[in-house]
Amino acid sequence: MQPPAARYACEGGRARVIPRPGRMVGEGTSPFHVIGWNRGTDRLPFVLVADVAAAMLGVLR
Repeated sequence: MQPPAARYACEGGRARVIPRPGRMVGEGTSPFHVIGWNRGTDRLPFVLVADVAAAMLGVLR
């Protein structure tokens, strides 16, 4: 069973977007803030905070 928001989007022909950025880095971020999270097998990419912010604004438009 789909949640109401998903049903509404499908019925109205609207596109759905689920933004899931990787590890965000940017000015003021410690270069070591992700050390120790796992054994290095995670495939999440590093992305700049400014790029994520721009993408989120694009999703809202």
